[in-house]
Amino acid sequence: MSKISLPLQGVLQIGLYAHNITLNSGIDSSFGPSTKQGVIKFQTSQGLSADGIAGRDTFARLAGV
Repeated sequence: MSKISLPLQGVLQIGLYAHNITLNSGIDSSFGPSTKQGVIKFQTSQGLSADGIAGRDTFARLAGV
C-alpha cells in the first residue's frame, strides 16, 4: 500500500473545506493570504481568537475535538 504525504497546510485547507469554508486558491498546500482569511473566518465562527494562526486550538476544532 502506498502512502500519500500531504503538507500540514494541505491538511488545514481540507479541514476548512470540510467546514464549508472555501478558499480562492483551492487546496494548494500553501499558507497564503486565502488560507489565512479562511482560518480567520473559521476561528470567528468557532469563537476562537481570530488571529489567522492555525495553532493547537484551531486544529482541535477542525478535528471536532
